[in-house]
Amino acid sequence: MPSRGFSNPGKGRRIVILGGGYAALAAASTFSKDAPESRITLIAPRKAHIKITHLQETLRYSLRRLCVLYADLGKRFGFRFIRAKLRFENDSLLRWQQRRTIRLDTEEIPFDYLIIATGAEHIAPEKTARILTVGDFCLNQGQTMLRDYCQRERRPAEISVVGGGPTGVQFLFELSDYLRRNVSKGWKLRLINYGQRVLDQFPEVFHDYAFERMRREGIEYFPNTVFRRQEDEMIVLSGRDGETEFRLPSHLSLLFLGAKPNPFPIETNAFGQVIGTGELLDRIFAAGDCARFAGAGANTLSAQVALRKGKTVARNILRQGKQDQETEPYDYEEQGYFVSLGSSDGIGWLDSKENIITGVSALTIKKAAEAQYSLLLSGIDSYDT
Repeated sequence: MPSRGFSNPGKGRRIVILGGGYAALAAASTFSKDAPESRITLIAPRKAHIKITHLQETLRYSLRRLCVLYADLGKRFGFRFIRAKLRFENDSLLRWQQRRTIRLDTEEIPFDYLIIATGAEHIAPEKTARILTVGDFCLNQGQTMLRDYCQRERRPAEISVVGGGPTGVQFLFELSDYLRRNVSKGWKLRLINYGQRVLDQFPEVFHDYAFERMRREGIEYFPNTVFRRQEDEMIVLSGRDGETEFRLPSHLSLLFLGAKPNPFPIETNAFGQVIGTGELLDRIFAAGDCARFAGAGANTLSAQVALRKGKTVARNILRQGKQDQETEPYDYEEQGYFVSLGSSDGIGWLDSKENIITGVSALTIKKAAEAQYSLLLSGIDSYDT
């Protein structure tokens, strides 16, 4: 049965959205609310959207709680969903601008406007049997492997978490909680960080608070340390000078080495229109982690920024050709950021980086922000910009 956005194929702008993350769905939601006659096609590589900001919590409950099928979202927001992974190069953008068509293996899809919202991909080295990455947890393979290993292993084991950013730290404390609940004493947990401080993109109090929690829970900390490789049950590391390697027992290693725009950084003007090979591509917009907007707005790789970029781009597309409406520059500034430290603790800032909130209060605010996004996916948009 055709989705609501295709109920009248003769009306409305034809819009193709590449990607299915926060920016893509924020744009789709905006079109659904403000221009339901639009004919939207959303192309994404998976069959379900994952609320990635909760991913570390899947050590407590099923990944299914974080997944929403694109088929269901398509019915709700009126888009046609195509499951496909489309790789493209920088010169593809000019070709798409000229032809106004996206070519897939099975069909060609014409558009009036194209939104590239392909997000970011997590940096991962060559996989081995004892390495887990974000991708493994998105497929439920990481959770299964951890649980299976913990259930069958009788001797005390050692687990390494590599990466001192928000993802690594959140997984570290969820894993600490999981081991405390599910295995006998003697297991060792460590954090390996390239920098001196964990959470070093935030005020120093973030590091101090997390480090004190690690100290209390007996988690080893290796700052200024580089992951080199995994060799069977050993993790190979070095100092940042890279000259001297050393090995530590590590029966499982969880790697959270950061993320980069996928497939490459896309520059836009302040309105979200792509600037390709020095030329403005007025029919192609970009939003989310893959897009770097000109102007004063935030370009951090975060869900709140991706969402605001997606909404800005959608509104600017709807303003195209309307004489009484001018396009709006993207100027969103982050209003806060919260990091969970297990199931009952967290730290963050709200309104100002000097306004630090910790403990259950921080966790409550984080959950409230994530609940607002869940409302958006259900069809209730409470975002004001």
